Amino acid sequence: MSSIRSISDRLSPAFASAFSVAGTGPIPIVIGGGHNNAYPILKGMSQGRHSTFAAINLDPHTDFRALEGRHSGNGFHYATEQGFLSHYFCLGM
Repeated sequence: MSSIRSISDRLSPAFASAFSVAGTGPIPIVIGGGHNNAYPILKGMSQGRHSTFAAINLDPHTDFRALEGRHSGNGFHYATEQGFLSHYFCLGM
């Protein structure tokens, strides 16, 4: 589990940097990808546009687990707690 968290931590700066360009144009719509990317994408977009975002998760589970070290199962929870995600909808449960 610690190696997965280590990989997740290394991906965060790359995605946050890439999506910080959100402040320069239209609001991006992100479809697909592993949920280990959800937090850095939401963080980058939020910081780039100086705004919170909403997410629609089409999944049979919420990926809103406890804040126990960031991983693919709690990125949406971290984004909410840190003020990057204001509305969260999970369809498919």
